[in-house]
Amino acid sequence: MSLVVRYEKLCPLKKFINRINEKINVEDYIGSNGLEKIRTSGSELIKKVASMLNRNYNSRFICATIKQQSCCSFLNYWLDNQKHVYVKSVSDSDKQLWTLIEEYWGYLQSDIYETSPCERENEEKIIDLKKKRMDLMVYCENRDYIKKMCQISKGKNSSSCLALYQFIEHYYNKFYIENKCLEGKVMCEEFTSRISEYCSLYDISKTFPEYDISGEHILVKENSRKAICECENTPVPEDSIREHQILAHEPIPETPLSSSGSWKNALYGGMSFFGFFFFLFLLYKHTSFGTFLRSFIIKKEENAHYIDEQMLQGYSENSSEYTDYKSENNQYNFSYQALQK
Repeated sequence: MSLVVRYEKLCPLKKFINRINEKINVEDYIGSNGLEKIRTSGSELIKKVASMLNRNYNSRFICATIKQQSCCSFLNYWLDNQKHVYVKSVSDSDKQLWTLIEEYWGYLQSDIYETSPCERENEEKIIDLKKKRMDLMVYCENRDYIKKMCQISKGKNSSSCLALYQFIEHYYNKFYIENKCLEGKVMCEEFTSRISEYCSLYDISKTFPEYDISGEHILVKENSRKAICECENTPVPEDSIREHQILAHEPIPETPLSSSGSWKNALYGGMSFFGFFFFLFLLYKHTSFGTFLRSFIIKKEENAHYIDEQMLQGYSENSSEYTDYKSENNQYNFSYQALQK
């Protein structure tokens, strides 16, 4: 058995929790006052839960040396869990029998001899959230009790101070692993993460303190433990940033068009071209634009004809000049040949 487990078993709240989960003999409790309706309910499950409630409610004396509210809160959680199991296992008609259990709690609470009645808490939370809250509450209550043991036995070579250190270290690691980030403030809700100032996952230094026990008194020293981040402030890992940058520089692949998409594009293009051509035809036949266009075409043809005539006339003149030039060269050649002889 580890030192942490051994000292945890000495804590009153832990003893209470162990007791309420023990099996019982229903016949030892079912005859108690206030259980008349339950005895005639016909449900063995209801009888069993009522008998356990009787035993557990009256076991709160175990918590006499600690805060009574801690044991009362856990007793509420225990009964909520019993209800959760019961409702899931019975028919709709039998679910209404649970009201007998709630009435019996009221009977126990109203006992005139009850000096510290335990009120029924009706928190409308799912059972998983209630469990998380109870885990934190139980840790804080046991931490404070082991710390008192360390203070009392300090200087007597007791192992309680070592147990305190190991206990806090063990549960810090447990809560840190189980809570990747804290969602309480995101949802404007701290139900699972905060019990009090010194019992809050938002403040690691106060909830999981580091102690200096070398002197006469136990002193809180600077905390080196890493805080649990809040979900809305969770930093983006560097690997995710690099991956995002790589993806940003990669070309976006083109998505090929389907055959139906290509056919539709061709159809729309052909209709657009036909419509534009038909529009020009109407302008040509029925508006002044057509007259202007015909005049422009005729004038352009006349200019082209005139240019062709000018080019033809220039070509004829060049040809006659070339003929004269060639004749002259022949004369020059003949004279040159005569001189050779």
